[in-house]
Amino acid sequence: MEHSIKLINTKGKSNKFWNAEVISTESPKRHIVKVSYGRIGAKGTTKEFKFSWQYEAVNYYQSKVSEKTRKGYKEVKEDREVEIRAKIADAIGTSDKVGSVFFTEKLGRGSFSTINESQMMDPNIDVAVYLKVRSRKGDGIWIHYMVMEDTVFYKRTNGEITHRDDFIELEDKELQDKLEKIYSLVLDNFSIFKGV
Repeated sequence: MEHSIKLINTKGKSNKFWNAEVISTESPKRHIVKVSYGRIGAKGTTKEFKFSWQYEAVNYYQSKVSEKTRKGYKEVKEDREVEIRAKIADAIGTSDKVGSVFFTEKLGRGSFSTINESQMMDPNIDVAVYLKVRSRKGDGIWIHYMVMEDTVFYKRTNGEITHRDDFIELEDKELQDKLEKIYSLVLDNFSIFKGV
């Protein structure tokens, strides 16, 4: 029986991964629970816990999985999910966290409206990916990005956006290039971000 799991926690201020597996070796006979954890997009830390008996390793593994799920971790359903979230974290910085991802339509200069999945395929709609990013610097600031194929708009707030206008075009070319890569990544992997 295989004991291996990949978990992530993106609730609240969290943006972490936790992976574990039970490994049994014959020579020398030992049972190891290998655990990797850290911020999504960062290298993380790996630890090994050694046991003489397989049931001890499995019990330890199961107790840690239960502990993590009680803390809000969820199992990764698609293998690419952590990889994609890591690429997003790399673009915006691993110290920051994406709070929301959804799709919008650009209505006018700096103005956007939420769209549904069927509208994404409409050739008359100018689709943008909305990313709500919380700064982890402790200042409580959220940066709202509207990422399009060739342009990025943003707005800074203390929380939610009360109206979806007054976005400013991003001047930082390096950040804009990274965010535009996210645009394609999110569109290509839409199922991962539905309901995020």
